[in-house]
Amino acid sequence: PNTMWRENGILLSVTRAKGFDNMEHILPGTSALYDVTITNESPYREGLSLGLVMATDDSYSGSVGGNTKDLSMTINGGAKIPAFGGMYSLNDVPSTDDNGDLIHSVMTLRVDKGAESNSYSGLALKLVSECEYYLASAQLYRDPISTDNAVLGGTGVVAWERVCPPVTWSFETWSKYADYTVSSTSSEYLNVTVTNPD
Repeated sequence: PNTMWRENGILLSVTRAKGFDNMEHILPGTSALYDVTITNESPYREGLSLGLVMATDDSYSGSVGGNTKDLSMTINGGAKIPAFGGMYSLNDVPSTDDNGDLIHSVMTLRVDKGAESNSYSGLALKLVSECEYYLASAQLYRDPISTDNAVLGGTGVVAWERVCPPVTWSFETWSKYADYTVSSTSSEYLNVTVTNPD
């Protein structure tokens, strides 16, 4: 269907969802949220069947899949985006509204921490032509039509805070300071230093 022409002009961006600090200091047990925006500038201004694929940014030079080990990415609470080049299908991504004006399609990308690391880098997504994606393994002489890799949040880095272990006082501390009063003539504060072993 002449996809090289009809499926040209597709744009993708992945930005931090408003109100969420997704670059670092993400609280344990919470998700990183991003806005995925697709602009379909197809020359025919027609809806297209596209797919989202996990990718890496240019700064990543590690092993394939090494920066996504046990990481979970879902779109709008739906199915996960597969690893190792698997595709998440997006059927009929629109180009224009009823007035013929160009529109943007926006979705939420949820990233959940894996068990093996607290920090991930080089994370990106790209859009591919669904038609050409399925032809690429045997019938295409080139890679399928795709966008440039869209780096998550502009940096590709997602980091979670470590879980803090519970803090309690030893028996000796309770015995000595449970009813301890600090003299107001010498100091109005009792300074306590707690070290987190993690």
